[in-house]
Amino acid sequence: MERISAASNLIIEVQPESWRLLINGNETERVLVEALPGEPLRYVSSFGSNRQLPASGILEQDSIQRIVLG
Repeated sequence: MERISAASNLIIEVQPESWRLLINGNETERVLVEALPGEPLRYVSSFGSNRQLPASGILEQDSIQRIVLG
């Protein structure tokens, strides 16, 4: 597993078959977004609402063209 530090206390966690975006606040990590093979993209409601994503916390595969992290 590779962990990449990003701005605003964010961590990108990359594994061969998946990735997650975590936030580290008050010494506690919390998953914001998770991508697994063959599964919809899952995210917490605050992440989705800030980006105008569905309130369900799920983005189906056929709605995703690409994901850009950075």
